[in-house]
Amino acid sequence: MEKTEGGEFIINEIHPRHNYIIRQSPRNKHQRHIIASNIDLALLVVTIAQPRTSLGFIDRFIAAAESFHIPVKIVINKIDLIREKDKELLEYMQIVYNHLGYEVICSSTITNEGVDTIKSTLANKTTLVAGHSWCWKINFIKCH
Repeated sequence: MEKTEGGEFIINEIHPRHNYIIRQSPRNKHQRHIIASNIDLALLVVTIAQPRTSLGFIDRFIAAAESFHIPVKIVINKIDLIREKDKELLEYMQIVYNHLGYEVICSSTITNEGVDTIKSTLANKTTLVAGHSWCWKINFIKCH
């Protein structure tokens, strides 16, 4: 893709699609939309507090990504907000998802914990970043 002087973008090459991910149309349950293709990694950002992400949401995202052959890593963000009573859930999530083969990265933008790990995870990959608190926003990051 190249940018013109007027600020518009021109597609100058279409690559073959080796994977993709779809979402169901919000207006028609029988219609699906391709939202991304040629993805190296899906990074699911979840939280235990503010807001709490359900394990069902995580499992559905993993199932969708796996069905399209997209590897998944899980980021548990806002760990600086985790209270004592939530530490058991954090440990449970780490054990379960690591056992299933999914790397779990704990992070906090307040304390910078995990930020370097996330940066190195994203390096030289086309990554689909999604999460509960992002609702309908899906972001694509190409890190070099």
